Amino acid sequence: SAPSSPPPPPPHRRPTPSRGSRLYFGTSRARLEPSRSLLGLLPQVEYTLARGVDAVALKSRCAAISDTYANQGARAGAILPFTSALSGLCAATTVAVVEVLPFLPSPVLQCLTCVAFPGVGAIVAAAASISKARCEVDAAAATAAAAQIARVDEEDLAEMSPVQTVLGLIRSLLRPATQRARSVWRRLRWRVLPPSDKLRVARAELEYRVEMYDADADGRLSREELRELLPLVTGSGGGTTGAQRVAREAAAVAAADGTISYAQLCQLVEVEWRRHGPPAGLYVRHRAAAPIAPQQALA
Repeated sequence: SAPSSPPPPPPHRRPTPSRGSRLYFGTSRARLEPSRSLLGLLPQVEYTLARGVDAVALKSRCAAISDTYANQGARAGAILPFTSALSGLCAATTVAVVEVLPFLPSPVLQCLTCVAFPGVGAIVAAAASISKARCEVDAAAATAAAAQIARVDEEDLAEMSPVQTVLGLIRSLLRPATQRARSVWRRLRWRVLPPSDKLRVARAELEYRVEMYDADADGRLSREELRELLPLVTGSGGGTTGAQRVAREAAAVAAADGTISYAQLCQLVEVEWRRHGPPAGLYVRHRAAAPIAPQQALA
């Protein structure tokens, strides 16, 4: 019998790297490197795309403004051929009327006939000059808008920055929470303030409120303005006995000339404040623009 052939050698297999070996870490790093590069490149691409879209939107807005002014100029200029034709018609009519003047018996009638058509032509020419001025204004505005499209300032670049946009959105998101926290903090600080500091803060706040309600900025409040301000500075909506007393005394003071100054109102209200304390809502109520003095007193 023929001798049997030796078995084929086993296929060569790459040894599997064991955990902790250099080959294992090198292989894992090579596998994660594309993902890391992609994650690092993706924000940059999105940032560039966001700036590009914002820039296109800004330029489109400027182009729309320029097109609007150009259309207005075209509309104003459309009447110019008609006014020119009317002026020419008036000039031709004036020449024709000269031939009719000998047949008019009165010199006054002849003068009026000679002046009528040139006067109409002059009025039409003046109207055409107004339309021309409008065309020039609209053309200048369209040119300025077109120049705005081609110009890129540092302010425009900062406005188009997605980072600034995101920060603005975050500030808008956190603004109500910060305002609420400030209101709570002011209430707590108001409770622990001594009476003298409360009176000083209340006087400053009353002065601010008087300036805010003073519509004509003459330093005095009318009866209508005083009626709106009293419920705030006396507390309880003006329905308590003290608030009614302050309202009566203030009305008596304002009865002379119909107005009351800050010093007079502060003197009346401070009597009630010294008895029952200033109302907490006078200062801790949220407002858009706070005066400097009360903030310094509560700092």
